[in-house]
Amino acid sequence: MIRVVISLAKDDKIWLQHVAEDQHVSMAEVIRLAIERYRDEIQTTPACSLHQILLKTRGIWKKPMVLHISEKLDLNGTGSDESSSGFCASD
Repeated sequence: MIRVVISLAKDDKIWLQHVAEDQHVSMAEVIRLAIERYRDEIQTTPACSLHQILLKTRGIWKKPMVLHISEKLDLNGTGSDESSSGFCASD
């Protein structure tokens, strides 16, 4: 394994230490497991899935919100400067 030096906020370091003690593993092992889970999540989840869009837009079908969304997406061709819909993981 390769050693890596990281900087953590004091609160994060304390939290990490407590989790490691609770799990009876080293802090390094907690970080390795977190990275492994994060990589699995990133590799199996597209940047902007249909499921994410549906979750983020659930319940917005009321007229005022739909008008707001159409303005953000510039569906009316008004030349709005806003280019991001805010629906994907990159928002």
